[in-house]
Amino acid sequence: MDNAPAPSVTDTMIRSIPISQIQPSPYQTRKYFDEDQLQLLALTMKDTGLEQPITVRAVASTEDSGLSSGSALSPQSWELVSGERRLRAAKLLGWTTIEAIVRPGVSDQESATRGLIENLQREDLNPIEEAQGYAKLQGMDSKKWTQQEIAKIAGKQRTYVTEALSLLKLPEEVHKFVERSTISPGHAGELLRLTTPEQQKEMAQKVVKEGWSVKETEKRVNLALGKPPKTGSGKGSSHAPSFAGSPPPQPTLPDPLAEVWPPILSDPSIGPAGSWGISYKGGDTWAFWSKAPSPYSQGALAVWFQKMADALKSPSSS
Repeated sequence: MDNAPAPSVTDTMIRSIPISQIQPSPYQTRKYFDEDQLQLLALTMKDTGLEQPITVRAVASTEDSGLSSGSALSPQSWELVSGERRLRAAKLLGWTTIEAIVRPGVSDQESATRGLIENLQREDLNPIEEAQGYAKLQGMDSKKWTQQEIAKIAGKQRTYVTEALSLLKLPEEVHKFVERSTISPGHAGELLRLTTPEQQKEMAQKVVKEGWSVKETEKRVNLALGKPPKTGSGKGSSHAPSFAGSPPPQPTLPDPLAEVWPPILSDPSIGPAGSWGISYKGGDTWAFWSKAPSPYSQGALAVWFQKMADALKSPSSS
């Protein structure tokens, strides 16, 4: 009917909307869209049509900033809530209109939440986009959107959300490496340990250029921070025993305390001969192994530590 009243934004409906009147969501977390995947989606939509409508909400247009929640809808007054990949595919096909679910009263928080959830469920965001989505939710209402609440809607562990958000502390240049999968979140986590953005950017460039693994990056970061390399399982220090359960490979470096260890290794008050040993790792670092997790009494360990201290202070160690 020609004189039918315009639909109200208080009604939920499915209607055909001109694509030119749909504004992108300001809460869209995805910045990069795989063109090949969009082309495949467009081919599917061409053959089978739009199987699921996009979702939009009514917003005040620049031509009618006084639009109220119960007034007739003016042109260019739709904002995308979810379905950006479908909308982009429709544009590739040259469609001028698209079926959309009109949701009344959708708040900024709900719009951001719907978009984030859809992206997480349909296609993985890159780590930076994902972190930015979490940060946007927190920025709207930090009391409501705690890391625990974000983890629930995203289907993640809270620690995962914490680590994702920490990536945003890195410089923009490093963000781009992560977005393009040039470096992994594991690499980025190691770079976070560096104290300045300049160090982080320089190290990230070396990771890309040299093709370092996460473990190698960890080693390089430790060196940059002036920390000794980890030995054995990485637990304990160079002056405390680390019981690995079996002897390490034969050392390749000459041990400057080689003459000190024999009497200590054969001391029955510490343990049976051959039940434990020492391997020189370079610098002032030694690795200690034992065939048993902890076969010694507290008294025996006290003797061991004392003799170890004496050995390190002896003239042969200088």
